[in-house]
Amino acid sequence: MKRNTIVYVNTSTWPRDSHSLYDYETSSATRKTLKILCSTIISRLGNDILLSDDQENEALVSVLIDHSDCILSSTKNYPVWLIIRSSRNSNPQKSYTLKQGTILKLGRLQFRVKAIKREGDHFDEASTEAANEKGLMCRVCLCENSEKANPLISICKCSGTMKYIHIACLQAWMNSRVTENTFARHLKSIDCELCKKKLPFTIKVNSVSYDLVRCQRPEMPFLVLEGIQAEQREPGVYLISFKNKSSVMLGRGHDSDVRIPDISVSRCHAKISFVDNEFMVQDNNSKFGTLIMLEGPQVLEKRLSVQCGRTVMEFSRDRNRMDEKFEWEE
Repeated sequence: MKRNTIVYVNTSTWPRDSHSLYDYETSSATRKTLKILCSTIISRLGNDILLSDDQENEALVSVLIDHSDCILSSTKNYPVWLIIRSSRNSNPQKSYTLKQGTILKLGRLQFRVKAIKREGDHFDEASTEAANEKGLMCRVCLCENSEKANPLISICKCSGTMKYIHIACLQAWMNSRVTENTFARHLKSIDCELCKKKLPFTIKVNSVSYDLVRCQRPEMPFLVLEGIQAEQREPGVYLISFKNKSSVMLGRGHDSDVRIPDISVSRCHAKISFVDNEFMVQDNNSKFGTLIMLEGPQVLEKRLSVQCGRTVMEFSRDRNRMDEKFEWEE
């Protein structure tokens, strides 16, 4: 007789609702163990976790039981984030291989892996035509001349006397917004100060490409992380080189190689290493965790730990594994 699929779920919910964060150092979380025998929706009502598709509850994860398979999917309320967090006694630490397009979450901030070990231009390129009319004036230097090597262009939605700017004037202003250290360069997301349109890092004028940010490209191997949240204090692009260092620490503190100034990011939050021609991310026992957004439905093999907002869940097919401790607490 074929054995029915049974899935056990340990859940822990942080009582504080703040930016969909979960405090991995908390001792006040509400815990509950669930037993799943058929397809269902895992929902949250207050701090209680239920197996229910009631619309009054917050739907967290969809669980599909299909013969011997268990498939987890996100809901419209929350994406499902894979928890990259080592157990306290494990060696080496749990890690995840980064790929182009991977979305990484440090605290409340999200980053997309925009490029990996790729030569050439890593930024979106806009196109425009040089202004040829007489009497047009640069909004910065107030000069009217438009030369072939320094054309006068319109790059945003501004009009009137603020419409045009020289390439050289634009480059000087944008380069003032670049910070860098030995291992990384941070190119802040740059908007027009007046119309707020996001400006590109490169632009093509009359079939000629110009780097608006004259930043030396990092030596290979390198990784490009792009901030993708408007609420980030300093969103933009991080160019991280591993030419002279096999691993780089990301965090808020001065000891981190790549500084990310946000209170939800720990001082030394996570480490990215270049090992066997792959980029691996590891959590550094951060307060609010290092997460990877799952792409599409996820088949449960043996054990899987995920986070949905302020609730973390550990799925397992082994009943003996469902004790009071989570994977990273062992």
